[in-house]
Amino acid sequence: MQTSDLCGTWLLQRVLATGILLSAATATLGQEARFLEPADATVALGERVSLAFVATDVAQEWAGLGVAYFFARTAWTQENRDTVSVAADSGGLAAAWVAGEPGVLLLGVDLAARIDTVSAESFAAFVRRVLPESRRGDFVGLLESGRAEGTVAVRRVESGKALVRVEAGGSDPVSIATSKTGQAVEIRPLMDPTVIELGSDLAVRVYSRVPGPSDGVVIATNTTTGEVVRAPTNETSLAIIPIERAGKWRLEFHAVDVAAAGLGGDGEGEHADWIVHTATLTFVVPVAASDEEVAR
Repeated sequence: MQTSDLCGTWLLQRVLATGILLSAATATLGQEARFLEPADATVALGERVSLAFVATDVAQEWAGLGVAYFFARTAWTQENRDTVSVAADSGGLAAAWVAGEPGVLLLGVDLAARIDTVSAESFAAFVRRVLPESRRGDFVGLLESGRAEGTVAVRRVESGKALVRVEAGGSDPVSIATSKTGQAVEIRPLMDPTVIELGSDLAVRVYSRVPGPSDGVVIATNTTTGEVVRAPTNETSLAIIPIERAGKWRLEFHAVDVAAAGLGGDGEGEHADWIVHTATLTFVVPVAASDEEVAR
């Protein structure tokens, strides 16, 4: 996850013909990041894994998300799907998998690229939130200069991942939490965050097909405690996140760029003003047995 209006019959037909999803004419960037949320952080071998896609804790209907690619990876296998199978009892809100191997189950989704038409004001606020100060100035200046009068067209590319622990008595679990998935935009942990010790630093590397990974910021939110960490990326696209407390963590990264003349900014030809690539990662850091004893 470009200087014209998306309105008009001709452009609408062109967008639909290329398979890119068109949002409502004056949408807002209310859904700045969406996260894969497993119902349980740890499941038993053979148990069903239920997975929702949420924005601000509101589950989205899978059928309306425009899923381009969905997968479940274990230490030995990867199952790929072009569409999402939802649990019958979920009302279309939860995807269903079966945990077939012990260790870490890595679940991922790529959404089809889409065009959002948003107000220049809301996009400027988005840029201020998701970029480091070193990069946001020029972009906000372009928006506030009147170059994008009133609204801007934003080409959004979104990828999400979630980690689930699969326990089996007497087994030696294998973790593939650090494996690279090759998604269009990705946050890759360089150690398994589901077994990290509190007080440790979690190293992650970010990838995107548009500029930004080497001068961006990973926003890490512990939704259990409310803690928010802004971890800048370095020249090797590496960010360091201190993990001080247990809980459910949501990581997000956004690469933002001005689209080259008439292009979508990442090699795609559909017109937009800006390109945003968004990656998210969710996992739960458990409380260690020793910490539970101290708490009691």
